[in-house]
Amino acid sequence: MLARGVAGEDDDVAKDIKRERACGVLLFAERPRPAFLVLYRKDGSPDLPKGKVDPGESDVDAALRELFEETGIRREQVTLTPSFAFENTYATRGKKSGDPIEKTVCVFHGVVAGPVAVVLEVHVDYAWIPWGPLSALHDQIRANPTLAGAVQAWSCRTLETT
Repeated sequence: MLARGVAGEDDDVAKDIKRERACGVLLFAERPRPAFLVLYRKDGSPDLPKGKVDPGESDVDAALRELFEETGIRREQVTLTPSFAFENTYATRGKKSGDPIEKTVCVFHGVVAGPVAVVLEVHVDYAWIPWGPLSALHDQIRANPTLAGAVQAWSCRTLETT
């Protein structure tokens, strides 16, 4: 667990931890039925199209850039919901250094109006998962805190507006 510099805690520990920010898109296709896009890594684990925010880049620009880089879906094909952003902060370790990192991932909700071609560059597979309650989703999806959290947050939002 990462120290967060809470009053009375050792502030030097919190200062030494590297912080990273990544952004992505929980992307929905409305036709032929509502479904969201899940990408699969080499190890078979599910993921959203997301990645690190470049210096000087806005969260929205980073999310849409990563969506394009990882799927080939252009920003012009996507409509973002301006009032929705889900954030998940967690402890991880650097892939090369092994140093502790506090990572925050911001996920936006987006919709594509019609069929889109998905071209994978980084991931090995993808699926359009039919929209439904989180409890009905595959165990692997529920085990990914950012993916499951974004799906749950969107689910709660849609319940509030109906």
